[in-house]
Amino acid sequence: MAGCNMKEAVFLEEQENLYKYNLSLLKQNYEYLYKKLIKINIDSNYNLEGKNAYPNLLYKEDKYYQMPFMDTLRPQFKEVNLQKGRMLLFLGFGLGYNYQYFNANLRNEDWLMHLIIVEKSLTAFYYAMHLYKMDNLILDKKVLLLVGLEEDDLYSEFKKVLNEKRRFYSMKAFDTFCEDGAYRIFDKYYKNCINKFKEAGEDIISSYGNSPDDSLVGVENMFLNKKIIANSPGIISLKDKFKNKPAVVVATGPSLNKNKELLKKIKDRAIIVSVDASLKILMDMGVKPNIITSLERVEEVVPLIDGFSKEELKEVYLAATPVVKPTVYNAYDGPKLMVYRNFAHFDWLENDKGTIPIKQSAGNMAFSVAAYMGCSPIILIGQDLAYAEDFKTHAEGMVYGEEDENHINEEKFLVKGNIKEEVYTNKWWYMFLKGYEADLREFGGICVNATEGGAFIRGTKVMTFNEAIEEYLDKKIDIDKVFRKNAVVEKKIANKYLKKWEKKERKLLKSLKEMKKLLNDEFNKSTELVKKYESMDRLELNNNINALRSNVIYFEKQRKSFANIDNEVFNKIVMHVIQSYWIMYEMSFIGAFNDSNEEVDGLVNLINKYNKFFMVHKNMLEEIYDRIKKSIEESKEA
Repeated sequence: MAGCNMKEAVFLEEQENLYKYNLSLLKQNYEYLYKKLIKINIDSNYNLEGKNAYPNLLYKEDKYYQMPFMDTLRPQFKEVNLQKGRMLLFLGFGLGYNYQYFNANLRNEDWLMHLIIVEKSLTAFYYAMHLYKMDNLILDKKVLLLVGLEEDDLYSEFKKVLNEKRRFYSMKAFDTFCEDGAYRIFDKYYKNCINKFKEAGEDIISSYGNSPDDSLVGVENMFLNKKIIANSPGIISLKDKFKNKPAVVVATGPSLNKNKELLKKIKDRAIIVSVDASLKILMDMGVKPNIITSLERVEEVVPLIDGFSKEELKEVYLAATPVVKPTVYNAYDGPKLMVYRNFAHFDWLENDKGTIPIKQSAGNMAFSVAAYMGCSPIILIGQDLAYAEDFKTHAEGMVYGEEDENHINEEKFLVKGNIKEEVYTNKWWYMFLKGYEADLREFGGICVNATEGGAFIRGTKVMTFNEAIEEYLDKKIDIDKVFRKNAVVEKKIANKYLKKWEKKERKLLKSLKEMKKLLNDEFNKSTELVKKYESMDRLELNNNINALRSNVIYFEKQRKSFANIDNEVFNKIVMHVIQSYWIMYEMSFIGAFNDSNEEVDGLVNLINKYNKFFMVHKNMLEEIYDRIKKSIEESKEA
């Protein structure tokens, strides 16, 4: 019990059975927290005052972290409408008195969906575990405990927990409570919690896209590319085939100018995985990458990879996600590898080519491909994720130039640099950076950032490219032999899948037709009800409250029926296209009563929202059906 004074040590020893009981609960439910607590080094800044059933917790002697008296707790809750929030962010647990008061007096069990408790201090929570049994906290399925998080980990941890159980659906109906003492003492930490929580939620929502059309283009391209998908090997054929062999990931940041010539020294000493935008830069130098990654579903990819002969591209594999335009495959005369992203529509194909959890950039995809093949170390070059000192955005020789207007015009802010103390970045590069950091937390190998400029990526080892070559690239690897042996597909198997897909396509179109009909019917019914309720005054609406409740229950049931007509088609094809709107309406339904003082207003609001839901999704289903049908027909002619 290093850090405790003698009185505290005696008190804690007396309470040891309670602590052990709570620790056993944590072991089963919060393993990360259990592991932290059994190795705890108690912070001596914290002291217990009043060794009774409800002691106070002091921080640095003169500041109360939390006081246990009801008259001190009640005012803290006054200005926060904790009964209306569907998701609560509870900042500062301390000894748990606020949580106990909330649970006993304010918790609306029917309304509350998620309660996320953040406590900066592991020591404070350690003391709390000695005071009372924590069954109602640790075993509560609506509660999530985040204790002892480092400030730099807040964003990534919030992003993870908001994705779990689709908690982010409640982002429009969440409220925040911060314990007074915690906020007074650690205001910077808890302010950052609020900012990072909102930022993580916004980024999750934006990651689902705001353009159903863009998502539909990817699905169309999948059907148009089905012959290439069937006849090409997948990245799964190379999974762990380069275990503990080095890879160099080449992106197109401006610092690539500094060290790209060194790539000539490493032939057959590392697997070179390049983003599509770096291909022409490397080929012009006489450097052939082993793999090129590409994930964008736009025509602008074609100029990045075209213009090379079959001989020039021999043993240079295009590892693209097959949502790219068919023109990309047509323009590339070299071998191809299929790489699925973790999109459900690839599961619909039932032909596993290897799925990688790729984030938002081709650079991140290149890292993920190298990691999937078992490579370590993975050495990054040209991965600036920041502006150069002269605000150039890309390396010399990039097809679209060194100054991308889209990035030039973005709002800029400072982040930690690899070489310079701080560098300017923007929200997009910062999102890519956070994607890297998330991957690195899961990566069991070594990642070296040899970018020689740009933004610092947590989890990487920073050194020059020359230093990395000398330390790690000391042996030859027969890379081409591994590809030739494993990256193959039998024609007979390819034909089997093409025939199977023809049957699935017929079923798909039939299910889409049924979905269209249901949505159209419910749109018409809900439109009639909207008109009916608009014509009623307040008294009539109140007299019809039971009918309103029944209507809401009915429309929610029909909304789910739309998804249940064909679960496979809905979850694996339709949802990928409509998900941004589906999420928007899920959030809207959850928050429907937030601005309503009376139940009747919330119910009328919900009827209007269901009407708009059916209208929007009816129109989208018509578009999905027409365009998928056209893609299927065109794929037969290709």
